[in-house]
Amino acid sequence: MLIALIGFQSGDEISWKCGGSLISEYYILTAAHCLKNFAIEIIFYPEYENTKYHDIGLLKLSKKVNLNTYVRPACLHTQRNISKEKAIAAGWGNIEFISIMEGNNDLLKVVLEFFSTEKCNETYTSYITKENSVLENGIVEDLMICAGSTTDIKNTCQKVKQVKLNRWDT
Repeated sequence: MLIALIGFQSGDEISWKCGGSLISEYYILTAAHCLKNFAIEIIFYPEYENTKYHDIGLLKLSKKVNLNTYVRPACLHTQRNISKEKAIAAGWGNIEFISIMEGNNDLLKVVLEFFSTEKCNETYTSYITKENSVLENGIVEDLMICAGSTTDIKNTCQKVKQVKLNRWDT
């Protein structure tokens, strides 16, 4: 699977801000909020409205990627239920929650546990009930999955305050 590093150019400088996954010879799957500043062909999920909901989009590449033994598109999960207990996320993000760094030069991975929507909403109650919350409807099972850690603060995004999820017996 090919992981993509997505950058924004301003003058002679490039600011590397997002990651994505190659899903075909021409498309990168990423978060819709990462695509706002691109002048090339992008496709937002039709219901995306600058919130955490439907935050998914496609970035069309200007050249075809040559697929081979080492460069393959990601396999997309098409089932509603995930039978695995853990997932691996990869990217170039910060390694600390509060950091003056703008990412990392090394591709990193983090192992995350899956949690039920109900348990996740219990953990994030204070974010869901806040006025002007980006999660005003909580974690919506048909749109999202909840993943984190019961032993450490682990996440894939540094833009929201991270909380350690409590271990529940379900």
